[in-house]
Amino acid sequence: MQPDARRQMLLSELMMLEGAEFDRRYVAQQTDAHREAVMLMEGFAERGDQQDLKQFAATTAPKIRMHLQMVEQLGH
Repeated sequence: MQPDARRQMLLSELMMLEGAEFDRRYVAQQTDAHREAVMLMEGFAERGDQQDLKQFAATTAPKIRMHLQMVEQLGH
């Protein structure tokens, strides 16, 4: 399976960077990705239409939020 166009662009961007600039951009991308994942999981946990998936999302969202906090600390 290939990444979609947006994610391919993000990967291409990283491949052109080195050192501290790579690190900075990688952390920024991971922060954005984790924020998006939290938003999706929490949204599905609240408004999803499949009970098993709603439960999975409700269980998983706090774990992703914890990962978001960890990646945000990397940026400081």
